[in-house]
Amino acid sequence: MELFHINYVVFFQLLLPSFCLVFEFFSINCNAFGQCLQIESSALLQLKRGFTYSDLDTWKLSTNCCIWEGVTCDESSGRVIGLDLSNRFIAGMIDPSFFNLTSLRTLNFSNNQFHGISIPNYAWDRLANLSSLDLSYAGFAGKIPVGIFHLTKLTFLDLSSPYDEFGGLSLTSKPIFLRNMSSLRDLYLENIDLSPYQNEWCGALANFTPALEMLKMVESKQEEKRMKQEVNEENEEKEESSLATRLLLDHRWTSTQ
Repeated sequence: MELFHINYVVFFQLLLPSFCLVFEFFSINCNAFGQCLQIESSALLQLKRGFTYSDLDTWKLSTNCCIWEGVTCDESSGRVIGLDLSNRFIAGMIDPSFFNLTSLRTLNFSNNQFHGISIPNYAWDRLANLSSLDLSYAGFAGKIPVGIFHLTKLTFLDLSSPYDEFGGLSLTSKPIFLRNMSSLRDLYLENIDLSPYQNEWCGALANFTPALEMLKMVESKQEEKRMKQEVNEENEEKEESSLATRLLLDHRWTSTQ
């Protein structure tokens, strides 16, 4: 019996380092995920409730939001610093609760199906830490909130909009607000209606965005219509000129017979 007790103690002593390593491994991984803050978990769940369709099955009240799909947390503080909901066929509305995620550095709603809803136009100043914002091809319509252009830490901004029945996005303010975006490196404004100040954009970009490396802008829908109209008018003028030339040649030909 005593021998059995001694062997048991020795066996336990041999396994103790292994138990410690396993415990340390799980501790490290728990810390790596962080522990989500209650206010931010609630904000994310409120955001999900606004969606009429989403595949965010891991977003559940009883779980740590730092391990939810599309969510990235700071390892030490547990605060949500990244939210990537791109390419998920999400439909519905954008609940303003996500403005409570004040530590966000990256936000991506691109390539979804919001079917003509407006981008929330308030409280963008609460997301002052954003460095990357992608709202492209998500189905938003209406005016782009100027508050987005007051996010001074932005280095990447994509507001590109498709040509569709919802009318797309427009910027109807003077581009003077670009003076707040000296850190911007990548700017995508495909199919954005920039009238009536589109002629001022080149100067504003040159003066206010010295770090800009990538710029992509194509003609807006209105500009496309204008260009098509000009092309049609030119074609009509060419046809009229061609007809006049044929008539003149016909007249000269008959005169010589």
